Amino acid sequence: MHDEELEELFGRLPRAKLALLPTPLQDCPILSRELGGVRILVKRDDLTGLGLGGNKTRGLEFIIGEALAQGADTLITWGLAAAPANHCRLTAAAAARAGMKCLVLLGGPGYSPRRANAFLCRLVGADLRFTPAEETAELRQASQEIMADLRSSGSRPYLVDAQHCFYGGLASLGYAHCVLELRRQFRAWGITPNYIYACSEGGTQAGLVLGKKLLDAPFQVVGIAPTPPVPGRRSDMARWTEEGAQRLGVRVSLTETDILNDERYAGDGEGTLTDSCAAALQLVAETEAIVLDPVYTGKAMAGLIDHIRDGRIAPGQTVVFVHTGGTPVIFDYVDEAGRLHSLAGRAGYM
Repeated sequence: MHDEELEELFGRLPRAKLALLPTPLQDCPILSRELGGVRILVKRDDLTGLGLGGNKTRGLEFIIGEALAQGADTLITWGLAAAPANHCRLTAAAAARAGMKCLVLLGGPGYSPRRANAFLCRLVGADLRFTPAEETAELRQASQEIMADLRSSGSRPYLVDAQHCFYGGLASLGYAHCVLELRRQFRAWGITPNYIYACSEGGTQAGLVLGKKLLDAPFQVVGIAPTPPVPGRRSDMARWTEEGAQRLGVRVSLTETDILNDERYAGDGEGTLTDSCAAALQLVAETEAIVLDPVYTGKAMAGLIDHIRDGRIAPGQTVVFVHTGGTPVIFDYVDEAGRLHSLAGRAGYM
């Protein structure tokens, strides 16, 4: 499929323009030299312009587009109070940009008004509510009850379900379209990358794979999972890729073998600051003044560095690293700054 054909298919879908696109593609010569001559470029999706940026913005353009097409006036989303909640921050920001109300339900222990994303949700006008429930089924049920109450009072709510929206075919459309954007940048730069790396266990990687598949692009898409291994993760991403294609009115067929996703860099859990993540954060900050986050992009960069050092990626090859954002979360780790620095030194990156 040609770029113009795919762009036409995207043009038929409801879409809210939320992001400042295209995001920059940044060359990283000092980091590349430190890592033995693999050329590294960073796709700065931390600079999407909405609510301090991040990858969820691209999927939200299609999610909010669908919500507005259905006549919704209120967005509801949910997450865990102790988790980074980047999707909550960006859903709240998207609602503000779209002239909608937003209610964010946070569950379980661990809430603090000092946590960056909770503060930012409130800053953009979201209604934050809390529940002791911390299981997905309970949070989804509580969200459904809130929706019923809102409908009875005359509102038209739309549920931005943390699982179904950001881990499905609709969200994958954002990064399928990003491949079109990247192709234009590659042509302008006169480059043909060998790999695209991204932190993902869901819609981001599914979308990149979808874009690659539809455009028959020559690069490989490699995801680094931010959480420990989950049974069926690759088959789910293959299915979400197919669902995204169906929304565009085309058909693709994939299996889990088409999904390259490395699950070895998550540590003990989503918010665990691993030694390799701390080292990657410090290295990228000191060489290129790019700030990654300790939960997602730092772990993805740790995976990329490891893949370079073990010879999977050869000197002279070109890698595009998608900075998926999450940057505000680093301020939740201020008290660990000294530990982060010492971990980076112990890992041999300093």
